[in-house]
Amino acid sequence: MGSDEEERLERKSKELKKIVDTCIACLWSFLVSLSGALMLGWWGYEYHPTNSQLWLVPFGLILFVL
Repeated sequence: MGSDEEERLERKSKELKKIVDTCIACLWSFLVSLSGALMLGWWGYEYHPTNSQLWLVPFGLILFVL
């Protein structure tokens, strides 16, 4: 009877670790996308009228899509 409970607790802890890892990955992805969007917004505000620093656009888009 003790081994069944140990297996159940072990299974539960593995599930919890998997959920936490998934949440961390989602948060990381959200933060990377947010940084890309902010970079594009900053480029639009700062450099778009003169069309300078164009390398920021594809860099920001790549971050935004990730």
